[in-house]
Amino acid sequence: MKIKFIFPLFALLTVFFVSCYNSEDNIGVEIQPTADKITLKADTFHLSSETFPVDRIVSQPDSLLLGTFIDDVLGTTRADILTQLALPTVNFTYLDESVATTIPDSAVVTLSFNSYFGVSTSPVEISIYELKTKLKDKENYYSSIDPAAYVDFSKKLNAASEMLTVKDGLTGVQNTALSIKLSDEFLQRFFTKDPSVFASQANFENFFKGIYVTTDFGSSVMVNVNNLSLTLYYHYVYKNDPAQAKIKSYHTFPANAEIVKVNRVQHPLRTLSSGPDDEFNYIASPANYHTKVHIPIGRIRQRIKTGGKQLDVNSAILKVNVQDRTKWGTSALIPYVSGLLLIRERDLDKFFTNHELPVDTASFVATLGYENITATTYKYNYTFSSLNNLIENELKKNSTDEYLDMVLVPVSLVQASSSSYSQSVLTEVNQSTQMQAVSIFSGKNKDIPMKLEVVYSGF
Repeated sequence: MKIKFIFPLFALLTVFFVSCYNSEDNIGVEIQPTADKITLKADTFHLSSETFPVDRIVSQPDSLLLGTFIDDVLGTTRADILTQLALPTVNFTYLDESVATTIPDSAVVTLSFNSYFGVSTSPVEISIYELKTKLKDKENYYSSIDPAAYVDFSKKLNAASEMLTVKDGLTGVQNTALSIKLSDEFLQRFFTKDPSVFASQANFENFFKGIYVTTDFGSSVMVNVNNLSLTLYYHYVYKNDPAQAKIKSYHTFPANAEIVKVNRVQHPLRTLSSGPDDEFNYIASPANYHTKVHIPIGRIRQRIKTGGKQLDVNSAILKVNVQDRTKWGTSALIPYVSGLLLIRERDLDKFFTNHELPVDTASFVATLGYENITATTYKYNYTFSSLNNLIENELKKNSTDEYLDMVLVPVSLVQASSSSYSQSVLTEVNQSTQMQAVSIFSGKNKDIPMKLEVVYSGF
């Protein structure tokens, strides 16, 4: 009787397991049929590029360039400074006349610099003038500013013309600051005991609107001024002091972050010639040359096919390769561009006037990177590795544009430590006011043409 039931039970179990096997085998097909499988592809697109001269930039200097330098490739660059001065402290006063007599001794402008380039023993003559018109707060000033609208050239403040050098030619001592004594006539005008002048920064600016610092001689050295100040030295003598001892003191009026300062930049002679078929493009600061990059968005649209599936651009990388500086003839004294901004051409001006930060659909930053060729030689580049959202957004637009025009701009990046993360956070992107230059492989280069590498999927 037991044997009689074994065969029907075995047959039932066999049917059950076969059914389960067939059902499991079809689960993937039912959830994701073959026609719906994700496609993953990669493609490379050659770009076109060209160098163009820059007449001006928004002046938001983190340091102030001063001097003149002539380069055989890039031409002549000249930079000078217009700046207000800040009160050392609000509502300060000198000792009351009934207590002590206060007498001014001298006024000195000090230009401290953290770096320079050029010939350190080359002499430079610095002249300082008084501003006749105030620089306005919250105004976007450009590097092409005309000093004639702000400067009283009849009021040269130097006591005498001085020839200064970064390094003393006799002792070999390298200076970190240049000091210029101002005239006695200016000293008497600037020194005042009127307490209302020092009641506020606005009052002080009405009394003294600022200075213009320029160079009259020298073409081989420039300094990056990171601190500028005017110091008033004085002494006082107590009325009841029988010895009439002179007690020395001073007030320093700095050009700090709270006041307005503008770095004017001129290029009286440009020697670089460029065209759309050049194998190399150039990027130089301050306000000298940028490179325009044409991304062939029309061709990308034609070649990227997902068979009607939803497009996802997973990766889009632009690697900008750098030409060895010894091969293009520029002065080895000019450092490489340290940071680059890649931005839509139409967004360039407002990015800096509005103090914007990069967004991954329009603007990107990269710093100079390198790869070892040998133990002592390097290959430099800038890598923009996150252009995928930019490209995907452009492809999804109902547009017939053939090109997406971008610009490579030299910038200085300001970063701050984050308390939430163990890394720095980008807080400012400013157009570079330091003397920097780089030659890059263009879209027409025969060996390493500029290209965009894209990885995309359809699902």
